[in-house]
Amino acid sequence: MRRLWLLQAIGNALLFWCAFVWLGIRDSKALQLTETAVLGLLILVPWLWLQNGTLAYCGDRSQGLWPAFRKSLRTLVLFTVITVVFVVLFWALGKLEAPLAKAGQQTASWLTFHLRKPIKPVTWARSYLAILWGVRWILLPVLALPIAAGAALHGARGMWRRASSIFWLEYLIALGIGFYVPSVLMGWVPKLSGTTAQVLSLVLRFGVAYALVITTWIAVAFFSSETKSRP
Repeated sequence: MRRLWLLQAIGNALLFWCAFVWLGIRDSKALQLTETAVLGLLILVPWLWLQNGTLAYCGDRSQGLWPAFRKSLRTLVLFTVITVVFVVLFWALGKLEAPLAKAGQQTASWLTFHLRKPIKPVTWARSYLAILWGVRWILLPVLALPIAAGAALHGARGMWRRASSIFWLEYLIALGIGFYVPSVLMGWVPKLSGTTAQVLSLVLRFGVAYALVITTWIAVAFFSSETKSRP
């Protein structure tokens, strides 16, 4: 587990730094565009392998860390397809924010007209957006993660296994620890005098937030790999 945590922490940090540098590459010419695409794949593929290998290891720790990562190369293409589908669905749902906000205003207007009672449009708009947030950040991951975990370990035949009955609860707890707490830490700006103290505070808060994210992701990988207990 220590080696897996270090691999995740160092691997993600290195690949994210490469991605940051990659964003600054010029792509105004055809050759530069080709180089950008190739370098992008050289960053994306190792990142996908890192996550796929983590899910494969969490699904069967008896095989050892490095054998699990070597074995996960066989399921990398399928895992990539699942990841792309998830990202596309997540992106498409995000595009519904503006229409749903407008629908909330229309609903409030309709209710005001028929009930003869003022209804605040912002209330319905926020309600619709809250439902959309739940679908994007809770329902979609809860459905996709067990499928990705099964595919990482067993390929296509492992995609449709039944996840643990409490996975949704485990995921909600992990979401709070790995998403909400780090966002609070990074948004918190303590009143400190001096540039050095402020920089140290930022580095410390970022370090704690990053450690929480990595730890939570590994926990989610284990939770995703759990199967439903049978009588």
